[in-house]
Amino acid sequence: KKDFLSSPPVDQIQDIYTGPTLVMSGERSPYVKEEDRENTLKLFPGSQFEVVPESGHWILSDNPDAVTTLVNSFLGEDASEKKD
Repeated sequence: KKDFLSSPPVDQIQDIYTGPTLVMSGERSPYVKEEDRENTLKLFPGSQFEVVPESGHWILSDNPDAVTTLVNSFLGEDASEKKD
């Protein structure tokens, strides 16, 4: 089991994903901080950051409608076009 804290510094990581990436965090989550964006962008330069309103760390449980809207928007889909 690899210890996350022993991972190499972000500047030493060479495997970078350049495709589009949606990074979501809850507005009340203490885990994802604004200062983390710089390192995230180094590893995932195509990142789009979104804050899920009225949610903590468990965004899908706290606000599933907002998460669905953000994901659909990121994927270029209009939720109103979806038929059950």
